[in-house]
Amino acid sequence: MTAPIIPDRKRIVGLIGGIGAGKSTAANRFAERGAVIVDADRTGHEVLREAEIKERLQAIFGKEILDTKGDVDRTKLGSLVFARPENRQKLESVVHPRMAEHFREKISLALADPTVPMIVLDAAILQEVGWDSICDEVIFVDVPREIRLERLKTNRGWSEEELARREAAQWPIEQKRAKASAIIDNAGDPEACRQAVDRLFDKWQGVGR
Repeated sequence: MTAPIIPDRKRIVGLIGGIGAGKSTAANRFAERGAVIVDADRTGHEVLREAEIKERLQAIFGKEILDTKGDVDRTKLGSLVFARPENRQKLESVVHPRMAEHFREKISLALADPTVPMIVLDAAILQEVGWDSICDEVIFVDVPREIRLERLKTNRGWSEEELARREAAQWPIEQKRAKASAIIDNAGDPEACRQAVDRLFDKWQGVGR
């Protein structure tokens, strides 16, 4: 469900897609057009470095999630989280509220900045956790699974089993796509994806009216 549009207010756009769909291509083009990108993955990294969050996670998962510097080892934490759904729920209960606070802070600053034309919230699980409720529009970056898998094998060394394991933690692709207000095809030339972003950006900015 998208938030109601407030007249004369800059749009907040959610950006989602299947794992390996290349959302960054779309996000980078929005940034080139002047939009502020609120990156959920980067925000998650910031939150994991906070002392209070580290203490809470260590109390739940044990000292083994920390590296030699006392920081959260995301690989170790990920192996625990993706192995058991209840562990993922425990992690999310600690991290997601704090991430939402960061989002609100960053979005508020961008809304108050007259030089910012649009805000893009780039979050893989935007819909699953309800962050789409703050968005006026939601874009789904669409790429067939076989192409995404090939990209993930090449760029990250993932197997099909790893992709399936990660996908199990998210909504089915069809459900994500159906709830989006716009779809961008990123299966081919990245330039076509950038041009699609331009069309949406201009449309939502009222260019040509």
